[in-house]
Amino acid sequence: MAVYNPAVPFHYHLPALLSRGSAIVVNGTLLYQGFNVDLETESGDIAFHFNPRVNERQVVRNTCIRGGWGGEERHGGFPFNVGQQFELVIQVHDAHYKVAVAGAHFIEYNHRIPKEAVRRLTIAGAVQLHAVRYQPANPYGFVPVPSGPSYPVFSPGIPYTGAIAGGLYPGRMIRISGVPRGNSFSINLQSGGHHNANIGLHFNVRFHHGGDHNVVVRNTMINAVWGGEERHAPHFPFANGAPFDVIVLAEASGFKVAVNNAHYIEYTHRLPLASIDHLNIQGDVQVNMIQYQ
Repeated sequence: MAVYNPAVPFHYHLPALLSRGSAIVVNGTLLYQGFNVDLETESGDIAFHFNPRVNERQVVRNTCIRGGWGGEERHGGFPFNVGQQFELVIQVHDAHYKVAVAGAHFIEYNHRIPKEAVRRLTIAGAVQLHAVRYQPANPYGFVPVPSGPSYPVFSPGIPYTGAIAGGLYPGRMIRISGVPRGNSFSINLQSGGHHNANIGLHFNVRFHHGGDHNVVVRNTMINAVWGGEERHAPHFPFANGAPFDVIVLAEASGFKVAVNNAHYIEYTHRLPLASIDHLNIQGDVQVNMIQYQ
């Protein structure tokens, strides 16, 4: 689930029960005073109330059961600034929620209501929302955590080329959300942002391209020469006009690619991972968001 530029107050019914490994990601800009993010049950109890307060320079956390608030938690400081963009990640664990702000661990909050009882998300207050996402447990078995204050890119023009802040290394992930709008598009992880840069991973989705129909071609280009193509895949997970979510996970030996939260393919490195420092996207595609984790 991803909602872009929603109005505030924002109300959303979660598509699944919260479970270990799932996360809620909020990208926004603090306007003034403060705002609150509430995880709620069907009966209206608030399992987790996360409330940054500008005038107090504190973030208040609490739980409300049958209209009665519990004891507040306020320790941890105030990692927000009025007028500045933030990324808030609420990770679900068995015993607590773990919260990161701008890529840094902030606090943990022990469950006072079972996580499985949470069904709704509400965000209200003085905040401009850029994107709100519910992320189920990652297909590779770990919770998605930002690696640093590298904020998402929203609705870039296509073709798009951008530097990968901090580069690629084992455990780094790139998430691309978009909608196909034609015959084919490509996601390229490459060395440099110039034309004819070496491409470590060319991920080319082809609906109708030459003699190809509904195939994803992977390849590497070194010194303007393409290597051998890889085409095997369990299925074709894209459809024109249908939103997709692609996760590329860098590992020491190669890349793993998931589409719509399901493992899709693996691709062994043909270029050194450390040499890949740019992302390029081109073709018939609308990109809604690019995020590095």
